[in-house]
Amino acid sequence: MITVKGPDGSDYKDVNGNMAQDKDGLDSNNIYIVDIPIYDDTSQKSGAKTDDVASIHVYVNGVEYAVTSPTGGSIKVGTSGDIQTVNLTIEGQPTPGGKHVRYDFDGDGHSDVLWRHAITGDVYIWLMKGTSITGGDFVVRNAGTDWDIKAAVDFNGDGKADILWQNSATGDVYMYLMDGTKVSSGGFVAMGIPGNWQIKAVADLDGDGKADVLWQETNTGDVAMWVMNGLSIVNGNYVVKG
Repeated sequence: MITVKGPDGSDYKDVNGNMAQDKDGLDSNNIYIVDIPIYDDTSQKSGAKTDDVASIHVYVNGVEYAVTSPTGGSIKVGTSGDIQTVNLTIEGQPTPGGKHVRYDFDGDGHSDVLWRHAITGDVYIWLMKGTSITGGDFVVRNAGTDWDIKAAVDFNGDGKADILWQNSATGDVYMYLMDGTKVSSGGFVAMGIPGNWQIKAVADLDGDGKADVLWQETNTGDVAMWVMNGLSIVNGNYVVKG
């Protein structure tokens, strides 16, 4: 996901709600080619004007990558209705000891902390900035302990980690779409998944900026994938059988 922010931190978008569009994706040289709609005060409520500086932010699966070209990820605001085609060079995949942000629930680029009480099932989030707790709240109280948290990654491409649950007794799969410590929406993804199907990986497997789910059948070895868009399975199929 690519966002373009004005000096006040608001997202630029046109009157139809269009955001920056990734034209060609991330290639082997870590270069994005994007079309970015930039507008002046005629359509940007924040009052951004031509030649104001806008900043580009690139998120992949909830992890922000540093834009190294243009310098500092900054461009100038164009005239109303302009489309700027920009080549972005970004840093490569973060390493475990580097910038990797597994649980970034508020999209600020800082790793947050997800707590689960072993007895009550309560779930709590600390919003972090370095060693400082900038906010925190309960996500849910008294969640049954038969509900296991399987992943906390970005399923809807908003740059914020969401929470994937599975019930160990029924196999039901449920998702919270998160906005900081708040559940913006939630619902069942699937119900009654047989116990011999296990989640093996949750990651952006098709490169659309949204996490997908990889399953394996423990008896046959079959591997299947859910291509996800938020709460919805947009495609599900076998990757390999046997």
